[in-house]
Amino acid sequence: GDVIGKPNAVKIVKRIVQLHKNEKICNQLGLKSANMLLFSGGCGVGKTFMVKALAGELGFPLISINSKDILKNGGFSAIDEITNMAKTYKNTVIFIDEAEKIIGNPGFGGDNFLIAEFNRGLDGIDSREVKSIFILAVNELSRLGESFLDRFTHVKFENPTFNERFDFYKYKYDYSKKHINSNVDYHY
Repeated sequence: GDVIGKPNAVKIVKRIVQLHKNEKICNQLGLKSANMLLFSGGCGVGKTFMVKALAGELGFPLISINSKDILKNGGFSAIDEITNMAKTYKNTVIFIDEAEKIIGNPGFGGDNFLIAEFNRGLDGIDSREVKSIFILAVNELSRLGESFLDRFTHVKFENPTFNERFDFYKYKYDYSKKHINSNVDYHY
């Protein structure tokens, strides 16, 4: 309800929320929940906000992993820890923002040992084994390999339209009026 615009992303995330809220029925019907998500889009388009909204809507704790911490902890062991967390913790959202910076190929090709390690960590994992909701957010989708992309449900975030920007600004303006006395015309 707090997300402004993004109708396609909202539609996919709402479906995921419904699957998790009705887990028993889904299991009886043999429906598979999308537990491994890839949010892609430019900076500032709402990927992180959507992750927080999803966790809040489900009432799940959010584990946000900083890309720098993965590199600081040696890469390989950190990736093993993350994939083990994803398999172990149920009713949790695990989130890595700007993932392409650590597990993506450099701009002009070349292999990245961390993407290979991440693939190894995810290799053979049936998405039913992943008990948490595991979300990677990337700004530059082209830096990830095809085999990597096949493992995730892809949610694309477009740049906001003029109307979405206007609605966002109006929301912020209305909120600020509670705290600041202002008579600015938000249409202007």
